[in-house]
Amino acid sequence: MKNLFKVFVVAFMVMASVGITSAQKVGHINLQELVTFMPDAKKANTELDTLQSTLLREIDRKTNEIKVKYDAYKGDMAKGTMLPSIQKTREDELNRLQTDLQSFQYQAQDDMDKKRTELFQPIIKKATDAINAVSKEKGYSYVLDSSAGTILFSTEGDDLMPSVKTKLGLK
Repeated sequence: MKNLFKVFVVAFMVMASVGITSAQKVGHINLQELVTFMPDAKKANTELDTLQSTLLREIDRKTNEIKVKYDAYKGDMAKGTMLPSIQKTREDELNRLQTDLQSFQYQAQDDMDKKRTELFQPIIKKATDAINAVSKEKGYSYVLDSSAGTILFSTEGDDLMPSVKTKLGLK
């Protein structure tokens, strides 16, 4: 009789927890896609494209400088009249220019990453604030970011994209 009572209590607790869980609303939204709709993101991408073009022009300029100096070095070496001390100086210069170019490329990538973060952080905050507001208004317990790709299984949930786009004034 005691065992039957324990089984009944456990079964009741499991059924009660399922009832509580099923009462919670779950929604989803693709945060990446939402951000792409925002005018601020388009402006940020334009600014990043401009910065990237500037950096690429500088990389091309430095690469061409190395090529010109290397071609001159090869030409002088082919003549066979270059003194060992001049050869060493020019090789050192070419190595230094190559190292400087690589350093510049790493720094440029770091600058781009920092600028991207600087530009998109407020945009993402604006989007998440709108998601939070819509979620509270509509009584959601959980909202999942479908752009993160971490949803392995989902029954039909509510897509909050239309409501959040309206909240942000997007079409």
